[in-house]
Amino acid sequence: MTTPIIRTKTVSEQIEELLRERIRQGVYPQGQRMPAEEKLAQELGVSRASVRTALASLATEGLIYRRHGDGTYPSPRVFEIAFRIGKLWDISRQIEESGRVPELKTLDAGLRPALDDEAKQLAIPPGEQVLAMRRLFLADGKPVALITSVIRAEGMAEPLPHDAAEMMPLDFLARFHTQKPASCTIDFHAARADDGLAHILRTETGSPLLMMCCTLLGQDALPVAAQTEIYPGDEGFRMQAELIKYM
Repeated sequence: MTTPIIRTKTVSEQIEELLRERIRQGVYPQGQRMPAEEKLAQELGVSRASVRTALASLATEGLIYRRHGDGTYPSPRVFEIAFRIGKLWDISRQIEESGRVPELKTLDAGLRPALDDEAKQLAIPPGEQVLAMRRLFLADGKPVALITSVIRAEGMAEPLPHDAAEMMPLDFLARFHTQKPASCTIDFHAARADDGLAHILRTETGSPLLMMCCTLLGQDALPVAAQTEIYPGDEGFRMQAELIKYM
């Protein structure tokens, strides 16, 4: 069966998008050789040169690798994070869509005083009450993300529901907070695992980490929630972000 290519972008870009989606959906399973250039060209009705260009781009991204004299294979441990404000922090779904089995462990959750860095993110005095949740996300039993979420206590519904600390931040804000998220700021930086993080993430002390700090701003442009996401550096990541206003 031939999959048609609509020539709005360059042909190689369209092929690249199609193959990327197939890899993400598990059409080409890890450990199994992908179709050869000639076969893909015949299926898509394009030239081998266009297929070769698309494969080269995917290899540069780390989504595939080539074995000399053997063929092309999907890269192992590709964890793709795609998000938009309305679905921000839905890590379990992203793990599932990458073809792996998600698991969530809540390490601690509840009301507590804000730490200094959290207070700075939320623009509140240190020690002011926040709802804090720390969760460990696993893929096929291996830790892939440590997520700490904090929400300003001011504006929360009283009394809080018994399962409030188990909710995802956006769900909680939508249902039990007077401030609704309207926009988001995100900061990325590299870090090294200390002993505590290395133990939780099952990695070596000093190993590289990817850290993403997100701050949700309310309709008054003031911070209402913040989240720090820590990813072990031995994972393969592709991150695609579409930032839109949360309604």
